[in-house]
Amino acid sequence: MKLIEGFKLEDDILLFDYLPQIPVHSPFGHLGEKYIFLIYRLYFLNDTIKEIYYFQREYFGCRQNHEFDNNIKLRILHRILRFSTEIKVIIDEFVSLYYILNYHKERNEWPEKILIDSIGSYISQKNTIKYAIFEKYRDWLETTNSIGNAIKHSFVNSEITWIRNDSTIPLLIAYFQKQNDLKNKVEFHNIKLVDYIDELNRFLPEYNKDVKNNYS
Repeated sequence: MKLIEGFKLEDDILLFDYLPQIPVHSPFGHLGEKYIFLIYRLYFLNDTIKEIYYFQREYFGCRQNHEFDNNIKLRILHRILRFSTEIKVIIDEFVSLYYILNYHKERNEWPEKILIDSIGSYISQKNTIKYAIFEKYRDWLETTNSIGNAIKHSFVNSEITWIRNDSTIPLLIAYFQKQNDLKNKVEFHNIKLVDYIDELNRFLPEYNKDVKNNYS
């Protein structure tokens, strides 16, 4: 089982000296508290990962005994949907925070509007702003965005996903039909949960170091 890392904890308490000293006051609120809460949300998301693995083992144990419990399979799907949507929101906020901090450093003032407030707005073809930390993990960001948006916006998703997800290992999977229009093809997105978390665990300490070195 692979869990989210990238932060130091002792007895479930975050070590604050590990974190960057982000400017506190801004028109968009207390940025330091925002950052800390994002880290805690990642840490608590490990509970969902543990549940995914627990129900996955239970489901395939039933199958080996020729027992079938679709309720367990639905629990797996529910936790996968929960993880995929929550991680999308968290990374969106990491992107927003980075834009705000970078803008403030370069101009010594706060932006009137957060122009890059999500993964989607960053990877958009219309966006000309590039940040090294996000370019390095662009493929992973696009995967996060595709799966999260598919779950959030596409009606053709959960039932098909329930049928499709018959792997012996946890997968993040989603079907996406743009604008829920039948003329648009249904796109399939998937990645092994363990591979996704490996990339996330590489991203988090680099992001933290970047912010600590450049915006503290």
